[in-house]
Amino acid sequence: MIKTIALGIWISGVTLLATYGTLMMNEPTPGPAKRSLGGIDYVKLSPIAVPVVHKRGVAGYVIARVTITADELKVKKLGMALHAYATAAAFKTIYDDPSYAYGTMERRDLKAVAKDITASANDAIGEKVIESVIIEGMTFLNQSQVRCDPSKRA
Repeated sequence: MIKTIALGIWISGVTLLATYGTLMMNEPTPGPAKRSLGGIDYVKLSPIAVPVVHKRGVAGYVIARVTITADELKVKKLGMALHAYATAAAFKTIYDDPSYAYGTMERRDLKAVAKDITASANDAIGEKVIESVIIEGMTFLNQSQVRCDPSKRA
């Protein structure tokens, strides 16, 4: 009986010490204080699907893949989610652009689109936080290429 109690106490002690040791190993050691000069923060947005409306119906979607760059110190100071502003600005810029009208799609200057998105997002924020916008790609999918075509639903 005493051997069983002693064995239980020993197992509990070893478990507690092992847990304590594991927690202490994972804790970062304090090093010399580093002076942060601030860097550039890259935020990759989820793909943005912008509908292309034609004759009171959706003719397709422009799918845009966008990454924004912002000053890390300004982002921390403001404490806001820039992706919401950038997504809204990208959607609005693409949706309002007449060159994406159905049947008249033409080649676009992506640098100009990126500048428009940057300006629109910074206007919504109220100061220049977003440094630049990188457009990774833009694709048009017509309604027949979309997987969940609402016209095929019963």
